[in-house]
Amino acid sequence: MLLNHGGWEADSDVPIGVFDSMEEDDTGLKFAAHLIALDTDLGKRVHAAMKAGALDGMSIGYRAREFALGTKPDEPRRTLKKLDLVETSVVTFPMNTSARIGMVKSMSDFEAEDWHELDVILRRKDLSRAETARAVSGVKEWLQRDAVRPDVDPCEKGVPDELAEIFRHHVNHLTRT
Repeated sequence: MLLNHGGWEADSDVPIGVFDSMEEDDTGLKFAAHLIALDTDLGKRVHAAMKAGALDGMSIGYRAREFALGTKPDEPRRTLKKLDLVETSVVTFPMNTSARIGMVKSMSDFEAEDWHELDVILRRKDLSRAETARAVSGVKEWLQRDAVRPDVDPCEKGVPDELAEIFRHHVNHLTRT
């Protein structure tokens, strides 16, 4: 994920995010992503602008592989049939005015019920209140340390598989951008 197709800011050719999933649906291209380098000046500015709604457009860079040209006045000038997606950018002014970012979350957006739900799930795993509190606190610290989304899979840190799966689910749910 680039900022303004990588050409407007001094550091904008450096990716500002990573896509977690991407698919085409009936409306268009749907994706979930997370921002990176939020501890840098550029990262902070981009995140703040996105949170404020001042930077909420999306745009793609592509190479047309197959297309049809319109031959009648009421037909589109060009219809893309196959393309290679080269990059996707957060942009100030999208060409398609409907291409918008739907949601931007950060640690301050996490709702109490999200943490309560994780607490309930952990308690069902026969953890004591103290163990559950430590686990939830650990997840919060983990998320804060890595800005918005952790870079390390919980299994790599020795968390039991059962709990790692719960953490993964909640981390993915809570940190969608």
